[in-house]
Order: sequence, then structure tokens, then C-alpha cells
Amino acid sequence: MDSTSKMHSIDEFRETSDHAVSRQPEEKMEGRDVNKLSEEMSDMNLDQWKQDVMSGLRVLSVKISAAGTREEIIAAGSDVESILDQLEPIKAETNESQKRKIGISLLESLNNALYANIGRLGRNTDFLDLVVNFGTRAISFLPKGHSGTTDWYFNLGQTYRFRYDLSRAADDLDASIKYLAESLAMTPRNNPKIIMRLDTLGRAYSDKCQCFPEFEVLTASIENLSSAISLAVQGELTIPSVLNYLGGLYLLRSHINKGNELDDIDKAKEYYTHATNHAQETENYPIYLHNLGRSFHLRFKRLGRAEDINTAVDSQIKALEMTHSNDSNLASRLHSLGDTYQTRFASFGSIEDCDHAIGYHEQALSLAPESTPNRACYLSSLGNSYMERFIQLGETEDIKKAIEYQTQAISLTRSDDPDLFGRLNNAGISFRSRFNRFGFLDDLDKAIEYQEMASHLAMKVGRELSSVLFNLGDSYQVRFLRLRRKPDLEYAIGLQVRAVNLTPDSHPNKSNLLDSLGVSCALRFSLKTMLGSLDDINKAIEYQTLAVQLASQKHIKLHTFLSNLSLSYQTRFKHGDPASREDIDAAIEWANQAVGLTPDENTDKYKWLTNLGNAYADRFHLFQEPEDLDRALEAHARAISLAPDGHQLKATLFMNLAISYLHQYKQSENQQALDHSINYLRKAVECQGGHPGDKFSAARLCASLLSSNHRPGAIEAYQVAINWLHRVTWLGDLTATTYYHIFQVNDFFAEAAATAIHGQEYHLALEWVEEGRSIVWRQLLQLKAPVDDLASINPTLAEDIKQVADELYNTITETTASPVDPSKPYLQSQNYYFAAVPKHHRLVYRYDALIEQARKTPGFENFMRPKKGPELAQCAKSGPVVIITAHQSRCDALILLPNQINIKHVPLPNLFRRPALKLYIHNRENSLHTWNIDELTGYRGIRLRAKPDQFEIMLADLWECVARPVLEALGYLASKMDDLPHIIWSITGPLSFLPFHAAGDYSKPRMRLFNFAVSSYNPMLSVLLRPQPPSHIHSRIVAIGQEATLGQALLPCTKEELDSIKSHTKAPVEFTQLEGHKATATAAESAMQECDWIHLACHATPCSYNPMASAFWLHESKLELRQIIQNPLKNKGLAYLSACQTAAGEEPLPNESAHLASGMLIAGYYSVIATIWGIFDKDAPLVADKVYAQLIKDGQMDYTQSAMALHKATGELRQKVGEKEFARWVPFIHIGL
Repeated sequence: MDSTSKMHSIDEFRETSDHAVSRQPEEKMEGRDVNKLSEEMSDMNLDQWKQDVMSGLRVLSVKISAAGTREEIIAAGSDVESILDQLEPIKAETNESQKRKIGISLLESLNNALYANIGRLGRNTDFLDLVVNFGTRAISFLPKGHSGTTDWYFNLGQTYRFRYDLSRAADDLDASIKYLAESLAMTPRNNPKIIMRLDTLGRAYSDKCQCFPEFEVLTASIENLSSAISLAVQGELTIPSVLNYLGGLYLLRSHINKGNELDDIDKAKEYYTHATNHAQETENYPIYLHNLGRSFHLRFKRLGRAEDINTAVDSQIKALEMTHSNDSNLASRLHSLGDTYQTRFASFGSIEDCDHAIGYHEQALSLAPESTPNRACYLSSLGNSYMERFIQLGETEDIKKAIEYQTQAISLTRSDDPDLFGRLNNAGISFRSRFNRFGFLDDLDKAIEYQEMASHLAMKVGRELSSVLFNLGDSYQVRFLRLRRKPDLEYAIGLQVRAVNLTPDSHPNKSNLLDSLGVSCALRFSLKTMLGSLDDINKAIEYQTLAVQLASQKHIKLHTFLSNLSLSYQTRFKHGDPASREDIDAAIEWANQAVGLTPDENTDKYKWLTNLGNAYADRFHLFQEPEDLDRALEAHARAISLAPDGHQLKATLFMNLAISYLHQYKQSENQQALDHSINYLRKAVECQGGHPGDKFSAARLCASLLSSNHRPGAIEAYQVAINWLHRVTWLGDLTATTYYHIFQVNDFFAEAAATAIHGQEYHLALEWVEEGRSIVWRQLLQLKAPVDDLASINPTLAEDIKQVADELYNTITETTASPVDPSKPYLQSQNYYFAAVPKHHRLVYRYDALIEQARKTPGFENFMRPKKGPELAQCAKSGPVVIITAHQSRCDALILLPNQINIKHVPLPNLFRRPALKLYIHNRENSLHTWNIDELTGYRGIRLRAKPDQFEIMLADLWECVARPVLEALGYLASKMDDLPHIIWSITGPLSFLPFHAAGDYSKPRMRLFNFAVSSYNPMLSVLLRPQPPSHIHSRIVAIGQEATLGQALLPCTKEELDSIKSHTKAPVEFTQLEGHKATATAAESAMQECDWIHLACHATPCSYNPMASAFWLHESKLELRQIIQNPLKNKGLAYLSACQTAAGEEPLPNESAHLASGMLIAGYYSVIATIWGIFDKDAPLVADKVYAQLIKDGQMDYTQSAMALHKATGELRQKVGEKEFARWVPFIHIGL
């Protein structure tokens, strides 16, 4: 799906003419030497001032001729001002006054004395300042209608231009154009000086438009020069140099003349043609011929016609052949010809053209001194050529050189240079290309960083915007493929749509844009359960079909368009009518065309073969035609043979072939096919490079095949898969993306644990179960893990880890609830997500490097690694911890007992065959609850809707299949205890949604779990290993109630609930109550920091697509889980969440415990009382009253008795409402210690 596109920087629009105007004035004015003037002055018996002026002129002439240092030039300037002061009186004389005529003659002599040194001092700023000041003041001496005025204006205009060459000041250039234009306006059309003056003014306009390419300025420049040329032609004068400048102006305007750029290019070509026709026998002919070739080059970029680019190459080659080795234009002509070859290569794919481009660009660079302004341009173009050759041939050295030259070019480019955006854009393409090959994510981040800057600059410059947006969109599309983040794909589509809309159908790049947009639409359709609408795949096919139609048969990307179109047809086939062959047949046809058009040496051919093999495999899977499977195997084998070693897609290729062999095995039961499948899966895992997700999938499938076919090595393969999964769910992902990856591997850990249990590897099974639970919470806990042991050995490293971990923790929690708003323009920088992602990745790279450094310290080899089984087994402190694992193949209980490392294993009946789990799987929404807010008065949130008999059957199944076997294994059924034991349940997989604490056979006496044990739940074992704060240090509790919330049902009993809590708080217990307008999110956050316990009586809302955005509804605000965990709490006790569904997990993520209750546990509370669905509003005060009556006694707060207190409170509620009123008492649960 590589849809890269290149856009090179625009060359300077003209070359310096070989007949450049001399730095001498165009002619000497009619002055006379000082001695002759002296004689005339004496004869005329003029006043003494005349003698003083002549004396000063003599001295000044000598001074100027000898001046070289700044001080000498400044001194000469003072003398010039003195002479002008002496001549000032002649302004009062009449035009016919002899005295004025003599004064003007003296002024002209002074002018000649200055300009006689312009060749020697013309690159000296101080001297040019002197001459400009003199000329500006001298013009005021000239009488109206003076015959030499045009010469004075011309020389002053030229001097300003000379000074602009050094200062690059816009004011100097404007002044130059002003005086040159006035000089030209005063010059008769038949004056032989007209040609040089037109030429000089053309140069000035050229400089102006090159540096400040505004449409109005260019248009005015074109009109002025066109008028001048028109007058000159009427006088039968030929001015090829001015025709050349005019062509250059049209060429430059074409870049910003939206909608009419082709007209300007054609005009440029017309004027360049006229210039060459009038100068074939002159020394300037190579200049005009070269520029004519450039106009054909740009015309090709706009129309894509082969004859234009061929003419461009021929013209520029001929111009280069006529260029002398010492010509100052040689480097620029070499560079321009290299660009033209590069364009032809990018369009038609002849590697010979790319080699020519590199050769010419290298020659140009070798001729450019370090200080030349063009060096950055030459470096960038050379880098672009190496980049294009890498994309074609895949040679590592080429992309290394490409990035080296392109980054050098950027470093040499001024921030206000109009070509900077193109250089950034192209460097971004190189970084993305290197990522496509090797898979290093920092390359992709760098690509996006460069191309984001390029897009903003392109909008300011006003040219090539569609190309820049297209490339930026492609980079976001690639990052979506790597990280599966929704905002990346939506942003890519927004950019691509804009690029398509900015580009006319006649533009040769339109097919590239359409194809890439089609790929993005197809990707969004593939994720339709999370993102897209069902018409996305139809749009994809529409766009990609048009891309194929617009592309010529010789288009270098045609095979890409065909293969991507094939992929879209494959995707639609998979989601369409399974009995219809039309889409899969079309997919195979287009894929075959793509393969047939691509030579074996093309680095993309393996991709097209892979797509073809997958299409054949899809058709075989449905229609079972053996020849399709044979073709799939052949295509995948060829793809592997053509893919370069180390390519990040190599793992995918091995896996595709392995799956095809697996199909063959399932069809024929041929053991050799199974051997091949396992072998290629191992190769997929072991090969260099590759997406971690592909490696994980290959290792998992390999482990599954080994296990199901009773072959050795399954446990080792599962461990390899888990190691790769760590890199799939890495810290570099934002939380919502991590949840997506977890969803993709939802039952993997249960599968792995089942295999380990089968092999009696109970500690290993415990490790794997723990690794598969609450992955996001565990990552956050890791970032807050103490580093005290390391600090005693290496305090500096420990402090660095803590600092980076804190920053990373804040970054994760900040970005979690900041999704892209698709309704906002995609180029708005308001979106925090796009600024946060690169920072987040940089922090992760730094954190990973520091952790690896710590692991090299003796004794810290397992620093921050997942805990091993024996260590996890010690989490049972005051009672048993029971882990329930459930997989299609088996169900088991692993029991951890205090002070024991060994694990007690209890096999359980397969719940997947029992009504309890069937009820959950097939009818969960209707049987357990509805996800709509219940509007019936008296409920807080979601109401239980199961039919009583169905629910009772489910609870009986849980008793018979889980609770009873576990109680028997613990000996709790046979003995009667005064104090009930406390069991902490850790439930995995889909069972985690079921109310185990209510398990029981309600048709028989006493056969209920609550009669034999107090039950708690726990999201992960690591939480139980945290040091537990003593309860006696707690003395402050905050109770927050919100009776009325906008858009939510009234909760009239919240005041009664809070009053009941207050009634139990006696000194020294401090009680804070927040209600109504005082119960804001800010106030709640502050109270959580200050108080030891918290009670929340309000509405709450889970967030299925982003659990971190789950929230409590408070006064005119929400308190999100993200905000709570962003500021970790220390040594807290109880969090009582008397709100709806605060412990309701999300169905797609059963192992994550991604709800408010677990979030409070992670935030720093050790005990949480919560609800798994809606509760009766009037029940809340009763339960709270009974709980706090147990936990607060004699001024002492004891959170460690929370589980027992809730057990007794719900027992009293059961007695009041009836045992089978499950909706009333079952929702209340305890989590934690």
C-alpha cells in the first residue's frame, strides 16, 4: 500500500545571463577632466567656490582610487558630502545659467570618479552605501528635462541592485526597480540602450519575484515587461534576454496561479521558444535552451505527457553540451537536468534515469562551494534521487545517503526560504520509506514531524499543498497500520480528501491521491465495528477504480493501484454475500494484472504476489477448489523468494504461506503440510524485523498447532508469543489503542494457561493469567513502582527512571481522554492528541533504554519484569485467593493459600457447556441487564432485567461448577466456623462478568456461597502484593452526594445516605460532606487528596470505547477516571462507590477490569465497595449505614473489615427484601483487601 509521492523544490527561475551588465556604468557622462575645467573657470572669472570644488575633486579622485578599508571609504564619503554641499548653491540658478551648467559638469565628474571604482569595490557594502547616497542626492541637482537624467536614474537603479545582491533587503530591490523602470520609461524606443535597460529591469523583476512570489507582483512584472517588449518589437528590436526573463516570470507564476497554471506554463514555453529562435548563434543560446527544457519539464508534471519530459531531457542535455567547464551556470544546469531525469524515473520507472539523476546531482554538488546559496538545493535533490532509488531497489545504503543529504539540506535552509517546505516533505518521505522497510517507529514519528511542518509552510507559501497533504496523509495512514489508532486513520482520510479536492483530474498525480484515499477507506471499513460505516468499502473501490482509469499504462504506480484495488475487492468479498464469487474473482483478476506488470527486480512485487496468494486462499476457503490452494501456495512462496532479508513484512509472508499449508493440512490431513505450516510459523517468529503483532500471531498459531496436535514445544511457543505481546501492548500506545490490541487477543492468555495447566506447570499458568489481566492498570502501576533498591546502588539512574516514569504516567493519563474530534478541521492544532503522540513515544524510548540499563546492573536482571509464579503465590495473606481460568478446552481453579508457595489445582467442569455461560454468551444484554439508563423511578442506573428463573439457574451452575468444588477443596463445606473465611476471587475471561459472590443452589437449604465465605474480587494479583497501610492512621472521610444531575434521574435518598454516614463519625474522625453546588469535580479531587476514605453517592457512567473516560457525575462537571489516576493517592483506605455500575466491566475486555472501581484501587485505595449494575435508590442508605456501623467504632476507622461489613450489610438487605430479590442485593460487591 505504498503510495509515496515525491515533490522536489522549485529551482531559481532564471540563470545568470552570460552577457550580464557590467558593473561599470553604461557609459561615462559628459564630464571633463579637472585641469580643463580649471581653465574654463579661470576664463569665466567665476567665484572662489569653484576653485574649492575643483580642489576637493582632485583630492577625492585620488582618495577613491586608493580606498580599500572601511575607514578610507567612510572618509571618502565625507568628502563627497562636502563637495555636494559646495555645489548646493547651483540649485538656485536657472537652467540656462552658465554657473549651473558648470556645476552639473562638476557633478558628472564626481559621478565618473565614483563609478570608475565600481568594478573594484562593487562588493563592498560601505562603498555601495556611499554611491547610493551620492546618486540619490545628485538627482536633485538635475534641471527638469536634462538629457542625462535617464543615465542618472539607470545608474542609481543598478547600484541599488548591486547592494541588494549583498543585503537581500527588500527595500533595496524595490528602489532598484523604481529607478530602472523610470529610466526605461524615459528612454526612446529607438535608443540602442533600450535592450540593456529592458534586460536589467527584467533581472530586477526576476529577483523580486523569485524572493517574493506574490501573484500581484508577478502579474505587474509580466505586464511591465510585456509592454516594453511590445514597444521594442515595434521598433524592430529583438531582445532574447528579456523574452527569457518574461518566460521565467510566467513559469514562476504558474506555481501560485491556481486553476490557470497550465496557461502560464505554456506562455513560459512560448517566450523561451522565441528567445531560443532569436539567439541560436549567440553565446546565450544555451541559457535559453536550458530554460525551454525546464518549461517542458513543468508541463509534464502538470499533464504527464511523455513527449514533454523527453523534450525537456533533450533540450537540457543539448544546453549542457554547449556549456563550458568554467561557466558559472554549469552547476545549476547539471542540477536541473538531474531533476528532469528524476521526474522521468518517478513516472516511468527506468532505473537508468534514476542513475543519471544521481550522477548529475553529484556533479552539481561537487561544483558548489560550502558557502554557495544553492548548496542546500543541490543536497536536497541528490537526497531525493537516492530516496527514489531506494524505494525502487531497496538498497540500504541509498536510504542512508538520502536522509543524510536531505537533513543537511534542511539545516542549510533559512526558515523563511520558500523551498523549505518541499525539503521537509521529501525528508519525511525518506523517513517513512525507511520505516516501511525496517519498522523503526521513531522513523515514522520523524516523518510525520517533518511533514506536519511542511504542511503549515506550504499553506503559507501557497503552492504544492495537495502534494504535501497527500504525503502527510500517507504517513498517518502508515502509522495507523502500525499502531491501529483511530485518530491517525481519521486524520489521514481528512488530509487525503483535501488533497484530492485540490487536484484536477488532468493532473498526473491524481491517480496516486485517489488510490491512497481508497486504501484509507478500505481500512476504515475493515474496522467497522469500531470506526467506519458500511459504505466505506464501496467508496474505496470507487476511488481506486478511478485511479486505475486515470493512470496511463506506463504509469510507474499502476501495479500499486491494481493491487490495492484487488485488496478492496477481497475485503468486500469477506463481508459480502458468501455465495457470490464476483468480488473475489475481480480481486484475483486485478492482482494477476499487478503481478504481470511488475518485473521481478521491482522491490514491491512480493507485495502483489502476497495479495494474489491471499485472494486465492480466500476463494479456496469458501469454494474448496484445490487449484486455488495450489496457486496460493505458489504465490506466497514466490513472494518470500523476492522479499529482501530484514524487511519488516517478511514475517507476514512466512505466516501467509504457513496458513495456506494449514488449509492444505485440514483438507488432506497430510502431516507434511502440518510440518510445513509449523516450520514457516517458526520462521515468521525468528526472522529479522517485522511487526510485533505479526510475530505474536505467528507464535500463537504455532503454539496452538503444537498443543492441539500433541507435539512438544507448545509451552515454549506460548512463552515466545507472550514475549512478543509485550511489544504489542507497549507503553508507547495510548490507552484506547492498548485496549484495542487487548480485544484482539482476548482469550489468548486463557488458552496459554490451559496448556500450562495441562502440563501441570501451575506457577507458569499463574504468571500467564496475571500477565493477561488488567494490562493497562499494570502498566500504570509499573510506572509508579518504587525504585528504592536500585537507588541504593545507582541513585542517579534510579532518579532518571523515576523522572521519566512520572512524565510518562502523566502523558498516558492526559492523552487517554483526548480523542480527535472528527467534526473539527483536521489541520487545526487544537487537537492535543497530535502534539502528545511524538512526545509520548520519545518518553517511552527513553524509559525503555533506562530500564535496559538498570537490568545490566548485577542483581537487577529482572528489574521491572513481570513477577514470577512463586512471588505471585505469596499474595494470599489472610485467606485464600482463588483464580478461575476458563477456556473452550478446559476450566480450572488455582488456589493460593497463606504462607504456601505451592498452588492447589482444582479441575472444574467445562462451563462453556453449561447454561450459565451460554446465557452470558448468547443473551447477555437481555438476561443480565440492559445498557440503557432505566427511567423507572427509584433506580440508580442500569437495572437487572434477567428473568428470575434464568438468573437462578445461572447462579446454580456457578455453585455446582465453581463455588462448591472450590469450597470442598478448601474444606469449608465440612466444617462450621464462627468467623467466616474471606475468599478473594480473581475471575478471568467472560466469567468475570458473572456474580460469583451470589453463587448458590437456591432450591436447597444453605447451599449458597455467602453461607460459607465472605467474597471479594480482585482485578490482578499484583495489587495484593502492595504494602498495606495500617488502618489506625486513618481519621478523615469525605462523603459526596449529588441528588440532582442535569440529564439524569433524581436520587432523593442521597441526603439520607450521607446523613447515616455522618451519624457514625465521632471525634477524632473528621467528616466532610459535599453536596449540591459544592460537589464539583475540583472539590472532589481536592478532598480525595486530603481525606483517607471517600464515599460517592451519585450517578456514574462507564465509557465502552475509552474506559479511562468513565466518570462520576457531579455538579456541572464530571470526575473522570483519568483525572483520578493522574494524581496517585498514598495510603488510602476505603472508596465506597454508591453509584450505578461502578464495577461493571466492558464486554469486549473481560480481563481488563476497566471500570471505576478498579481505577480507584489503582489510584491508591486498598478497599473498594462498588456495584455491578443499577441499585435501588432506597437500598443505598441502608447498606451504607450497616457498612459504616461496622467500620467506624469508638472513633476508629478500620477499612480492613470492609469485605465483612458489606457481607453483613447485604445479608440484612436480603433478609428485608427476600433472598430471591437478586436485583436488590447482588449488585453490591467488594474489591481489594
